[in-house]
Amino acid sequence: MFDMEEINHFSHENHPSKLINSKTIVGVSFDGGDKKPQVIGCYACEKPISSSFAYACIQCRYFLHKACTQLPPTINDPSVYHHPLTLTDMKNTDSRSRQCDTPEVFLYIFINDNKYTFAACIDCCVARIFFKAEADAIKEEAKIKVQHEGHPHHTLILQLRSAAFWCDACNSKDEGLFYECDSCDFWIHKTCASLAFTINLPHHPNHPLVLVYSLSEKFFNFTYYCEICNKYILQNEWLYQCANCRYFAHIKCALHAKLPSTPIVCGFRDDDDVKGLLHFPMSNAFTDQLKLLHFEKTTQVDDEKTKIKHWSHHHPLILTVEAQANNMSCSSDLIEVCQVCVRPLSLPYYSCKDGCSFTLHKYCAELPIKLQHSLHPNHSLHLINTQEHVDRCKGCWGYVNTFLYKCKTCAFNLDVNCAFLPNTIKHKSHKHPLIQVIDTETPCNACDMGFSGISYVCKACDFLLDMFCALRSPHSLDFYCDICEDEMHPKLPLYYCHKCKNSFHLYYITRDDYNLNIFHEGTLDVSYHKHPLTYVRRKKTPKYVCSICNQDINGFLILECRARICNFNICFRCHYRKEKNVVNSIRNYTWKQSNLKKLEREDMEEINHFSHKSHPLMLLDSETIIGASVNGGEEKSGLIGCYVCEKPISNGFVYACIQCHYFLHKACAQLPLTINDPSLYHHHLTLTNLNDLDSKYWQCELCRIQKKSGVFSYTFGKDDIYIFTTCIDCCATRIALKAEADAIKEEAKIKVKHAGHPQHTLSLKLRPASIFCDACKTKDEGLFYECDSGDFWIHKTCASLAPTIYLPDHPNHELVLIYSLPEIFFNFSYYCEMCNKYIQRNEWLYHCANCRVFAHIKCALHAERPSTPRDGVSTVDEDENGLLHFPMSDPFTDPLKLLYFEKMTKEDDETTNINHWSHEHPLILHVQPQPIPNNMYGCSDPIEVCHGCVRPLTLPYYSCKDGCSLTLHKYCAELPLKLQHPLHPNHLLDLINTRQHRNYYKCVGCRSFSNTFLYRCETCEFNLDVNCAFLPNTIKHKSHKHHLIQVIDLKPICNACNKWFKGISYACKACSFTLDMYCAMRMSDSLGHRYCKGHEIPLTYPPVMDHPEDFYCDICEKEMHPKFPLYYCNKCKNSFHLDCISRIDYYANILREGTLNDSCHKDPLTFVWRKKTPKYVCSNCNQDINGYLILECRARVCNFSICYDCHMNKY
Repeated sequence: MFDMEEINHFSHENHPSKLINSKTIVGVSFDGGDKKPQVIGCYACEKPISSSFAYACIQCRYFLHKACTQLPPTINDPSVYHHPLTLTDMKNTDSRSRQCDTPEVFLYIFINDNKYTFAACIDCCVARIFFKAEADAIKEEAKIKVQHEGHPHHTLILQLRSAAFWCDACNSKDEGLFYECDSCDFWIHKTCASLAFTINLPHHPNHPLVLVYSLSEKFFNFTYYCEICNKYILQNEWLYQCANCRYFAHIKCALHAKLPSTPIVCGFRDDDDVKGLLHFPMSNAFTDQLKLLHFEKTTQVDDEKTKIKHWSHHHPLILTVEAQANNMSCSSDLIEVCQVCVRPLSLPYYSCKDGCSFTLHKYCAELPIKLQHSLHPNHSLHLINTQEHVDRCKGCWGYVNTFLYKCKTCAFNLDVNCAFLPNTIKHKSHKHPLIQVIDTETPCNACDMGFSGISYVCKACDFLLDMFCALRSPHSLDFYCDICEDEMHPKLPLYYCHKCKNSFHLYYITRDDYNLNIFHEGTLDVSYHKHPLTYVRRKKTPKYVCSICNQDINGFLILECRARICNFNICFRCHYRKEKNVVNSIRNYTWKQSNLKKLEREDMEEINHFSHKSHPLMLLDSETIIGASVNGGEEKSGLIGCYVCEKPISNGFVYACIQCHYFLHKACAQLPLTINDPSLYHHHLTLTNLNDLDSKYWQCELCRIQKKSGVFSYTFGKDDIYIFTTCIDCCATRIALKAEADAIKEEAKIKVKHAGHPQHTLSLKLRPASIFCDACKTKDEGLFYECDSGDFWIHKTCASLAPTIYLPDHPNHELVLIYSLPEIFFNFSYYCEMCNKYIQRNEWLYHCANCRVFAHIKCALHAERPSTPRDGVSTVDEDENGLLHFPMSDPFTDPLKLLYFEKMTKEDDETTNINHWSHEHPLILHVQPQPIPNNMYGCSDPIEVCHGCVRPLTLPYYSCKDGCSLTLHKYCAELPLKLQHPLHPNHLLDLINTRQHRNYYKCVGCRSFSNTFLYRCETCEFNLDVNCAFLPNTIKHKSHKHHLIQVIDLKPICNACNKWFKGISYACKACSFTLDMYCAMRMSDSLGHRYCKGHEIPLTYPPVMDHPEDFYCDICEKEMHPKFPLYYCNKCKNSFHLDCISRIDYYANILREGTLNDSCHKDPLTFVWRKKTPKYVCSNCNQDINGYLILECRARVCNFSICYDCHMNKY
């Protein structure tokens, strides 16, 4: 140990302290507690030293954290206190004098006249020291301007404090230090400014990802999404990318990426057996699931019936098990289909015995009439024949005119093929099994389009494939499309031939056939072709594509011309469009003309809108139009819909064409026709009505939410194809933000001179952020001003605060805004009237100087009359008759007398003689006044006391029959020998007489010494004198609106005297309000004093209205804290501290008798209690001693009296 570092610390001057490893010391006990191995306590902060090094004096068992020994001896922070604060050892100070709400031994204090007037714990001060050191380091770093590759045209400056704002690099809002461009509106986190140039991502192990500061122009042709969060990649945001693999990730996503754990999806894990599932994609398109499902029924069993009667056909059906001659008068590549599932006919099948063309598979003939389906669990589905009309399947959204499973209650339809799709599949593109769902919002991960029918999803990974991409795309080996000749998105699946180097979009090489379940036969005369056309399905057509749309039609329902020299073929979709002239309108409004109020055309504002060129639109109040039905639905009174956004127009103004029943929100009508936002897309976007789409839905590229076709959007198109599409909601938000930013830029050009910071001008920053405001001292988000020359930031709202306000809790005067605490209030610590937190010297406040009312800005502005708490706290409107109300007219020092008031009269049957456990002689009951005892002769106004509670003796009482001086109140003689007390619930307390022990015991309730009757727990050494033992558990006090509950709590400071008290207090925990027992009970409502003869001095609670001058105590002559209760005489203008005019007697429970020779006086002194002494004060401390235990001189010419407190402390 001779090489150990040593220091001499001011708190332990006897020996030097050595630096040691705390692990080398095995257990010390702190405050007399049990030993705990490997735990030692720091003398400065009283916190355990669990690891690392400590300074120790082994000889004295004295330990200090290394950090605690390095605390600065003084700190000077004007915002905390206007004088320097000194580090002081408070171990030996009186506990009732300490001001800081902390159990620490070391405090930073300011001492004036040998008494400290301000104390702060080391935790608060160390935090400020650390923040100051950190701020100084930031200021040094901020002197250097930074040139960054991500913003090469300007330099960046490090700001002096942290904020939560929207970063231009990572496009996220996090708190921290940040760089700001000195010439434009560019802000980035300090952490983003020092990002690694390359990283390795677990999700992309083959190549490193490179940091780029915007999306490269070569990737502008397509929309990209983050590989981690699947959100849109803006073209101007910083990214990590692998250009070869077209792999993009947001900065935050890439840095926080982890290998995803294997989720359990419907009972499956990666390593679970999936052999029982169908694996996709298959070698052929999966369009005939019934055939696969009923494969065992495609062969005839010997005992099967060869002739049946089927419910769907009026003739008998016979079973065919061998191929039959084709009776169609055309080539052999025709496809004959089953008239139930509309799939190619395969053996065995049933056909009509009477020669009808009706055919159906054997398994289709045996389909169940009722079906319980997982997609529609509430009702059963019924198998019906829909040849009477065309319906639509909710699974594939294809049209059906054959067999269908239908729920008539819910109008839920599934064709027979979709009804038997597998519930769970395994797909090559995803590692987990996929579950069958109907999800109308999530886009497909293969085609990036929304689908309202059946999809297959892995919810754990947010992965979804619509049924066409999952089931009907046949397997091919894994970029301009050779059919449409457009560039192909590199992030979506495609068909690619390695031999021929040909590429194809999925939807061009295998397009979705929504008429797959339509059955037609025969010939048809059409208006668009000169020859009759015949319904047919072919394996191979003379011309492989439709003559109209030029797409493959092999296997599709077509109409073909049988003329010899004509090769005209048309798919059923093109035929349907030509013949019916289908127009996809946005909605059908059905109006009742009787519901239209009369509208006056004159003086109405009119506009011509591009979406309705037929007539001008008039600006109307929407309340003048009543009743509309949307999409042919039920009429709803007072509801109209906007043609642009399809949202209801519930109030406000609307542009309308009454003639056409055409309506637009006023805001929708004023949308710009084009927007140019390079961060969004590299081309101008045009406001467009998407009413010419083939699909019922389209998807916004930004929010990826599906929208109905016909809703307006902003698009970029080429060759009648929409390349980029985004909804007006996303664009309107950006438009609004841009307009707001432009307005802020104009306002920021003006420099502001503010009274709260007069030395410099303030500039408005260009974007909102969550900052710590120097005005309100809170962290809120919003626009803010920054000093042009120093580290001063305030919220914009704080810069425009009202100079005066009225507070509900202070209605007599207005509160005035001030920008720092005036120096006249520096003598004391002040706390906010609302939140009860410390008022710093340099923060903005609302205050009333006359009443000494101070409130933080936010507390004052949000002040309301507080509601009555209900969490176990008694409320003001409850019956309070059962509670004692304080303060009383006299000091409440004798609770037993009040509690046993009914026992102060003798009952007829009571015994007059008793034997008491505390005395060896019999006791006799007295109900009449007795002569003054011998020891009281020669004493004026003596007070005879009870030997049990040491309170003035009152009738009836017991005294010793044999002439001893013992006296006991009747109720004290009857006190219970065991007591269950709420402050010590674990053990019973035993009543003992401590005079027999000849020791002074300290009561944990009042912290006074006692040598008479006491309730004690020997196990815990818990003592309560008999007066504290019977204090009321709940009281009502004038200073607080709620009831106060009895507690022993070492942490709170008394709200009346601002001092710490370890004994019984009364608290309202809901309001954090505490009164120690002396301030709560032993201060009377008024009292007399020799300074104010002839009248009582009332107890006064702050604020004292219209009393701007300071109070000075007329006893100690010191300035009084204006926020604490005081005794104030309005007549004499005298003021008194509570403990000066009625000091606490810590020896009130001490019983002493007889005389004493003491060195403090030449004559013998006699123990006595007096109502009135010849001299009103103690000859030593000059304080009142009426009613106190004193020692007085009985010599005739001597008026010497000394209180027992001075006698014990020997001056």
